[in-house]
Amino acid sequence: MPPPSEIDRLAQRILALARRGPIFYYDILRELRDEDYRAIMLAFGQIRQQQLFGRDDKGCYVLAETGREEGAKA
Repeated sequence: MPPPSEIDRLAQRILALARRGPIFYYDILRELRDEDYRAIMLAFGQIRQQQLFGRDDKGCYVLAETGREEGAKA
């Protein structure tokens, strides 16, 4: 299991990608292809648990405050 510091680092990378604009899950994985998949999943889960992501009408992940008003939590 990756250490918590590794998960936190990856969570920050994922959030940085979302700050650029809406992004599909596949594109997140593609951007992080140099990272351990298990660590990515744990970081992604941490972000979702903290409800930092929303979804736009196309299904892209966005930072929660920029998502749709209704049902923005993913």
